[in-house]
Amino acid sequence: MKLRRLTGSSTVKEAMTYLQKRHPLYFVPTTMNKEQVTDLLNRLIYRLKQKEELQASAKKENEEVKPIFKAGNALPAVEDSEPE
Repeated sequence: MKLRRLTGSSTVKEAMTYLQKRHPLYFVPTTMNKEQVTDLLNRLIYRLKQKEELQASAKKENEEVKPIFKAGNALPAVEDSEPE
């Protein structure tokens, strides 16, 4: 079973409803335990949240590292003589 639209902000109820509509035969009372599926969905959503937070922090760090160049007279002067 695939949960293509599952994100870190998804809820267990939304995901369970999606699965029940897509795969109704699995949710016959004797086939699959709903508590196990709910637990699995909770863990999947938790991991997706962690992954999204890591990606957001990595993206934020990459944006902060980019140097800002000033144009015009704001640049420091370069001496022609060699340092002593």
